[in-house]
Amino acid sequence: MGDHRAVSYGLKLPARSLAALAGQENCRWAVGTTALREENEVHVLELDSRLASLRPVESYAHPDEIWAIVPHPSKHNQVATVANAGGRSRARIWNMEPAHNSLDLVGELETGAGLGSSGGGRFKALCWHPSSPEQLITVSESRLRRWTVRDASIDMVSDAGAGDLHQLWTAAWDPHDPSRLLTAGGCNIQVWDLRTMKKAGEIEAAHQMPVRDLDFSRQELHRCVSSGDDGRICFWDLRSTKPAQPLQAFQAHAHWVQSFEDHEDSIYAGAWNVSDPWTFAYLCYDGRVTVQTVPQQHRSKGS
Repeated sequence: MGDHRAVSYGLKLPARSLAALAGQENCRWAVGTTALREENEVHVLELDSRLASLRPVESYAHPDEIWAIVPHPSKHNQVATVANAGGRSRARIWNMEPAHNSLDLVGELETGAGLGSSGGGRFKALCWHPSSPEQLITVSESRLRRWTVRDASIDMVSDAGAGDLHQLWTAAWDPHDPSRLLTAGGCNIQVWDLRTMKKAGEIEAAHQMPVRDLDFSRQELHRCVSSGDDGRICFWDLRSTKPAQPLQAFQAHAHWVQSFEDHEDSIYAGAWNVSDPWTFAYLCYDGRVTVQTVPQQHRSKGS
């Protein structure tokens, strides 16, 4: 798209999970639906920049409500999903098979197997290792678990309780230091050393209300960003977190993304495209996906 006009596509079912897909010439995103009674689906949407349209290119039936979808970092047809199955939380890895229009199950992450440690509450998030994609981390309400994924098996290799933390919500794996992981628990941000599976630090009172999302900078060491229910977005240097003083913080608002106002329901997810760093998509719970490009005048400002 040559300007910042928004293009949208509406799914027939509600949805709350969205992720950018790599390894494609065109911009693509995967979307997971959360219908209570209808059969749920994973949709692959593609941006046709020539026609300035967003269109569905693949659709796969999924057995449960999808609460999170995470593409494999190098296998472009593979995704992991966290889903609600009749009150039970399930984390599974799938191959998307366009020729058969099906999701083929690679394996399921079983919390009661491997180390003899079950429980921990519902799965909340899943992260692939930034440089060794055969490894991943799952976050449940009160536990971190590390897994190894092989062709014939998925094995839990380490497991740690969150201790007296508030309920864990999400996580981010440091792309510059694979031994470091961040989690969001309550209003705090926890720093974990994955070599020992122990907490190595914490940003206390990082937000005034629970932290909901985290991410690392791909360009700068020790830099991360957090967002919370207080509506604030905070940028941090992990070398200096006491007291909890972010490098920069601002109250989130629509800014130049005027089409946010077009939604009648909550916006649940957003994802920058992999092949075009100035193009992003966001998802409303009613199933509408909107794609927009950062206006030229804002790119040099980093706004």
